[in-house]
Amino acid sequence: MEEALSLLASSELFAQVSREDFVPLLRWLAPSEHRYKKGEIVLLAGYPVRELGFLLEGELEGVKPTADGRQLTVGHFAPGGVFGDVLAFGGKESPVTITALQDSRVLYLPASSLLRPGCPVPAAQTAFVANLLAAVSDKYFELDRRLDLLLIKSLRSRICAFLLEESRLAGSATFRIRLTRSQLAQYLCCDRSALCRELSRMKAEGLLETYRGSFRLLQPHRLRCCGPDTGLCPHS
Repeated sequence: MEEALSLLASSELFAQVSREDFVPLLRWLAPSEHRYKKGEIVLLAGYPVRELGFLLEGELEGVKPTADGRQLTVGHFAPGGVFGDVLAFGGKESPVTITALQDSRVLYLPASSLLRPGCPVPAAQTAFVANLLAAVSDKYFELDRRLDLLLIKSLRSRICAFLLEESRLAGSATFRIRLTRSQLAQYLCCDRSALCRELSRMKAEGLLETYRGSFRLLQPHRLRCCGPDTGLCPHS
């Protein structure tokens, strides 16, 4: 439990909350912990969300059913990940189903506890709410980024845009991504075999090196030339 509390205290949700204020604030938030077995549903699409979920241990996956019957992966959560924060305050129904990919522990924070008056450490409560709003804002821009990618018609252009942005965020031409090939294919809305085939072509052309989740961009300037409006991409 001490390790879980340390993970929670060091998360972005509790940034600017002192160690002295952390425990009183956490008690005020009245959390509850739940354990899930591998394959168990954590949150079912169509059910209202009234709590923030903080993953203490394990791995979760969020999947959205599409109109044509497919299951679109929309999120993966590692320890420290938060879900439900966008919907909890409105009690809206979840559009996704979240499943445990391995045995997991989740700490739930009731939305009703977050804004009620009388917190013994009001400055910590204010900091927590500010951090929560920042997290929701980050998720908005991540969704906006993905929408921009999906609007690009050419698969190679989509791949280039994704890799260049990941490189920019890492501050290096060599970086790792958190997604498997199957997850990346779903993120880019393409077939896994098509993604692997395109990456193999780009590797053969000397544009990049890749091994599992690691990438090294050998000629970033050529990847930038393969933008959505250049018309320079021979493959799609």
